[in-house]
Amino acid sequence: IKVYLGHPEDVPLVNELGFAVSPGTHTLIAMSHERVTFLKPPYGKCGNLALDHFANYTYNQCIVDCHTNTLINKCGCKLSFMPGLSKSLDRILF
Repeated sequence: IKVYLGHPEDVPLVNELGFAVSPGTHTLIAMSHERVTFLKPPYGKCGNLALDHFANYTYNQCIVDCHTNTLINKCGCKLSFMPGLSKSLDRILF
């Protein structure tokens, strides 16, 4: 079983950031909360990017948005879990 703990408004990248636990065993985990504040220009532009498929910017949503746009632009398709309307696409990959 893979477990991922994150903000409820963020895209869960379980494969990249999750951890595995075995059923029927006792598992201990450590957690910490981290808050990131981006510096305003001219020191940085992070967090100010407009995403095509999400209203708010997060690092995880930026990664998924970029992967989705790349697939749509290269093959006119996207994976079924990716955001965006599928009606305008020729095919959806499952």
